[in-house]
Amino acid sequence: PRQTRGLSESAESSMCDDPLPPPPPPPYDEEYNSSSSDAPLTGSAPPSPGSKMPFAVSVTHRGGSGSATHSHTGSTGSLPPGLPSSIIDRARSGSVSLADDVFASHAHSASPRGRRPRSKTEEEIDYSGSKSLKILGIDASMLKDHDKSADPPSLLPFAIEDACTLEAPEDAPSDLDEELHNYFEEPDDDTNLQWMMIPMEVAAHLPKGSCDMMIRGGNVYKLVQYLTHQEISDLDFMHSFLISYPAFITGADFLKLLKMRFYVRMPPGDHYKEIRTKIRLRVINVMKIWVQLYYQDLAENPEMLKLFTETLQLFEKQSNFKAASTVLKVLEQKTMFIQTQTASVTVFPEPVYLNEPGPLVTIFEFHPMELARQISLIEWDFWKSIRACEFVLQGWTKPTLKDKLAPRISAMIAESNKRTVWFISEIVTRENAKDRAILINKFILTAEAAFNTGNYNTVMEIMSALQNSAIHRLRNSWQLLPPDTWDLFDKFKSLFDAQGNFQVYRDKLKLSVPPCIPYLGTFLTDIVFVCDGNPGLIPDTDLINFAKYRNLTNIIRTIQQFQLVGPAFRPVPGYQKFLADSPLTSLDMERAFERSVELEPNKPSQNRAATMTKEEIKKKNEVEKISKEIFSKEETLMKKAKKRSLKREEKAHDAAKHENGKH
Repeated sequence: PRQTRGLSESAESSMCDDPLPPPPPPPYDEEYNSSSSDAPLTGSAPPSPGSKMPFAVSVTHRGGSGSATHSHTGSTGSLPPGLPSSIIDRARSGSVSLADDVFASHAHSASPRGRRPRSKTEEEIDYSGSKSLKILGIDASMLKDHDKSADPPSLLPFAIEDACTLEAPEDAPSDLDEELHNYFEEPDDDTNLQWMMIPMEVAAHLPKGSCDMMIRGGNVYKLVQYLTHQEISDLDFMHSFLISYPAFITGADFLKLLKMRFYVRMPPGDHYKEIRTKIRLRVINVMKIWVQLYYQDLAENPEMLKLFTETLQLFEKQSNFKAASTVLKVLEQKTMFIQTQTASVTVFPEPVYLNEPGPLVTIFEFHPMELARQISLIEWDFWKSIRACEFVLQGWTKPTLKDKLAPRISAMIAESNKRTVWFISEIVTRENAKDRAILINKFILTAEAAFNTGNYNTVMEIMSALQNSAIHRLRNSWQLLPPDTWDLFDKFKSLFDAQGNFQVYRDKLKLSVPPCIPYLGTFLTDIVFVCDGNPGLIPDTDLINFAKYRNLTNIIRTIQQFQLVGPAFRPVPGYQKFLADSPLTSLDMERAFERSVELEPNKPSQNRAATMTKEEIKKKNEVEKISKEIFSKEETLMKKAKKRSLKREEKAHDAAKHENGKH
């Protein structure tokens, strides 16, 4: 969906690309994100069992010149116990209405973000709605200290009556589009811009005097006008816009609008010249953030990079605006890959070998820890390369366009699928149950090592393979596993259970810190839910539904925080080559199941007695004896390998200390 009158229609020519996460948003937005069950936005994930049910509140602002209605989203989780069922039902259905001005006046006074306060006398403030406020769990007495209520800020930098005196700056180029000027000069109204309340549970924690309004949606001109407003500095909005703009405008058209804002028309007078200078500084600041944090958007599109550079050069030379030269220097450094880092010797953990690696490697020669490390290095290369624009455009959901719109997401999905099939294939190609049991045990220990290093994607691959019907049915192989391995398997089975939309895993991820490779699938599910569950335009309008894109960018920024730091392991060339080549020779899923049936044919079901027969007891004892022999030997090998690795690691640390001491 687009709202780009006078602009081009192709969004694929410029995609937002963001390898680094933006700085944290202001405090009032930091607590408000898509992962908070207490502050659901339109498009947030569906409530899980026992979670707080969202409800909508309609708030009427009554003033001297009229009234305006805004919507507010709350949560029935904040309802105090003992309320009548009729009130709870109304809250859940969204029919609760607060007509008193207490709610409207809450946190509505002058703010650093440029809100214009509308003064109210004590007589105008009606506190009769305190009972209604209790529904939201808010103390009305806390709100009585606020004696001001703010209307949404005007984005026009001049009074309406001065619109007939507008003049272009003397340094404006002659090729500016006059029609676009007209769109920026339209007064704010519901046809081009709409506001919404910040969720009450967030607004209640704002400092006294803060404004509690945020943009719900608007046409692209008003969004860019807000982005470059001379007084309002909304970092959260800026980062959300720079990540999500490919969904509704091309990069070239976005630059065109920034150029129009730089040469904004103003009434005559020194006061308005000062305002124009402030707007120009905002435009330069947006371009600087674009270069610093979203450089890949430019780097992967030479035409876009050229246009971006030419625009800055125009600002610097024709308009003699020195601040543009700073951004040009940053752009040059990014383009030339200039890095100023202190030289130091990086010490990686020493590889753990069961046997010293040679040119020929088999899966049995891998220590589980080293297998997890080498797979992590491969998957990190896929994970860190994914760009924000691929999530925004949902390219992986379009079969004919996924390689163009989401090549990196598609590549990681394909790699994960190949790795899962490889785990299955390695097991079912072993002739005897003993070898199959060794591999199942090795893969479960590999999952443990991957989990301990934060590689949840590999854990999911291994668990998917072991729970596949081709492997799960191999009873003779599974019964050889030692009890400790069974405990690990049950642990990961519970942790990565799909019940409740992977709720247990999601709780674990919230506590995780980089380096970490999350399971990609849950993020893709969340993004599809937000994008498909919310219209691109506000219903019954042509306005961009920016609340949807704010919610989407919250998910993307969570992804980006895990793309900062990768695993610090040393790649082993022989292992890397084996892991890269082996999936190419894997069996397909149909053949893998056929092979599983050949190894352990299905037996007709028999009615078994409640107690075990002598033959079954004898067989069970034999199985336990074989299992003990197999895995005691395997455990001894792994312990010796770990000791050798630690000795090599101590030597490497000593050498690195000596080398860093020289520097």
